[in-house]
Amino acid sequence: MVARTSTAAMNNTISKQLMAAQLKYNNAQNEILTTRKINKPSDDPSAASRIAITKKQLNDYNMYSRSINSANLQINSMENALAQTNSQMERAAELVTQAASETTSASSAQAIKSELQELMKSILMLANSQVDGQYIFSGANTETPAYTIDNDGNDTYQGSADTADGTTRQLEIYDGTYVPLNQAGDSIFGSFKIELNEDGDEVITASGIFGVIGKAIHAMETATYSTDDIRAQIDEIKTQVTNISAVRAQFGSYSQRIEMTQNTVDENKIVAEDRRSQLQDVDLVEAISNLTYQDYILQASMKVGTNMLSHSLLDYI
Repeated sequence: MVARTSTAAMNNTISKQLMAAQLKYNNAQNEILTTRKINKPSDDPSAASRIAITKKQLNDYNMYSRSINSANLQINSMENALAQTNSQMERAAELVTQAASETTSASSAQAIKSELQELMKSILMLANSQVDGQYIFSGANTETPAYTIDNDGNDTYQGSADTADGTTRQLEIYDGTYVPLNQAGDSIFGSFKIELNEDGDEVITASGIFGVIGKAIHAMETATYSTDDIRAQIDEIKTQVTNISAVRAQFGSYSQRIEMTQNTVDENKIVAEDRRSQLQDVDLVEAISNLTYQDYILQASMKVGTNMLSHSLLDYI
């Protein structure tokens, strides 16, 4: 009975040692296959917790990077549209200056009027610019074109008004850092509309870029237009160009904020990824060396166990 108990105990001990050696070998092999030191929380609960936190940070940084890319696209698109609008306004200034000259012939005046009308249409297209299917000058009404225009040249702003209550969409590009994704176009492009009052007299409502170009075109509707009326629009055009420059400067400050934020996010991503790698990734040279060692231990344990079991069985022959 004593011999049987001793043999059973020895078998149990050898079995546990072989299982332990096999487990270490399997873990060493799995580290190489997965290139990870920790493949499940039980491998190292403390390190696994820190890895989870670091991965959450990396996910946040990746989300911020996507937001930054989106913000860059929106800001660059608005800046590009305004740059083109600025060029159109410079051309409008040249045309209005020509029209205001006493030496301008009637045929030349009509050609100037036609070109101003084409400029109005071109600027209208810029005012209705889209990014990813959203109108960038409609304020909060991104699904609606900023402007429509009727056959009489009257335009209507359909976006949300440019007010201080935050009608433009804001995007978080970092923790607590926001930039606008669009702009309410009424403060830039304005509007132009001619209506008749109860007495049948014309009432002109004009503001912004469309307003000044619209008034210039309207002043040239008759062959004997007043050059003084045309000349009055020159300073207005300069005012609108100054306004465009101010808005573009604001967009420039947004771009600087985005660039600085991008640098911060990129640096934080590098630090977080390095921290995750140190916690989780294996050193392949070290891992291969460990696998070789664990293989040696396993083979030795199997040989020793076999020899011990063999001797024990012979004792009963």
